[in-house]
Amino acid sequence: MRKYQPIFRALALLIIIFVLWNTILLKPLHIFTVYLHELGHFVTAKILGYQVLNFQVEYNESGFVRYIPKNPSLLKTVLVGSAGYMGSLLFAVMILKSRKSKYRRAVLLSFSIILLIISLVYAKLFSFTLFFSVLLTAVVALIIKLNTPPLEILVLEIVGYSSLIYAIQDTFVDTVLASILYGKEIQSDAYGLAAVTFIP
Repeated sequence: MRKYQPIFRALALLIIIFVLWNTILLKPLHIFTVYLHELGHFVTAKILGYQVLNFQVEYNESGFVRYIPKNPSLLKTVLVGSAGYMGSLLFAVMILKSRKSKYRRAVLLSFSIILLIISLVYAKLFSFTLFFSVLLTAVVALIIKLNTPPLEILVLEIVGYSSLIYAIQDTFVDTVLASILYGKEIQSDAYGLAAVTFIP
């Protein structure tokens, strides 16, 4: 029975997060998962040599990365367009993998500092994006200062599972649910990818 405890723990956390997903309790977590999504676009655009102009995340959980393409092609457009969803999944796996390693604090701190630096450079000075990044860095610093490994592990698990749920839920809402409710896809990464690839 003991060997199944990690599975039960993961399922319990996933169920709790899913049930509370659309409540005010998880609002900060929603916003952070949007940061990870936009970070996927940002990193991919930078790797492809694009000039990034703006990185923005809003309180209403919307966000975007504005950039100027360099030698654009269909492949590059698809890579950057899908990088939000893929980034959410990749960062979730990285976070979950790190939770029981000796590097878990470094992972917590790295994500908060990277997002803070990006917000300082690419967001407006008095923006919600920058405010939230500063707040996130302060919370992470407090968690590290508390020096409580079970808390660090729990935080990483909650963030990792939330990022997984966000990637799946966001894709579903933008495509299947939007099609049922509105008869068409809403403006989103999925919509943009469909427009350039002609794949619904």
